Amino acid sequence: MIQHWLILTGLWDHPERSLVKGSQMLREQSARLAYCLDDHGALVSLLQELAERFDYGCAVNPRKKKPNTCQQLKNGYKFA
Repeated sequence: MIQHWLILTGLWDHPERSLVKGSQMLREQSARLAYCLDDHGALVSLLQELAERFDYGCAVNPRKKKPNTCQQLKNGYKFA
């Protein structure tokens, strides 16, 4: 549930970010997250760090042959 809400608040509004990569990153950091749940200051610091990592660590890889949805939207692709 925590992963779900962090993905919704950190990545959902950014089509150029990968939800899969974000989920993987959160799973990798789950022990740190669990450790910080009872320490408000540490939790806020970790969430800020994750938000920064979402910006550069979760970028969608561009594709030439089959552009992903984000690329199609940016290029004004006409869906049939």
